[in-house]
Amino acid sequence: MTQAAGEPATSNATTSNADAADGHLRVPLLELLTRGGCHLCEAARVVVAEVAGNLGLPWHEVDIDGDENLTTRYGEEIPVVLVDGIQRDFWQIDPLRLRSILDRAAAGQ
Repeated sequence: MTQAAGEPATSNATTSNADAADGHLRVPLLELLTRGGCHLCEAARVVVAEVAGNLGLPWHEVDIDGDENLTTRYGEEIPVVLVDGIQRDFWQIDPLRLRSILDRAAAGQ
């Protein structure tokens, strides 16, 4: 799934951190920043799709090409994984690390 660069992805399934404190898991916002011709992006896409799929989480891919702000900020680190808008990993995405980050985010931590 590709989203226009620079536009934050949204999910209607996201609940508040207060819900997480009550024992309800929230749905973290998971984004993969990529660009055309990036061989590491192909591998990252597979990892993100597998981890998100195993957790039943939606995710969005954002192509940074054509977005000067995103290219300036992330151009040398692509692919980049953002969770709730925070950069959590780049270049080679570690599936165990991503799973741990998403588990903590879903618990509101």
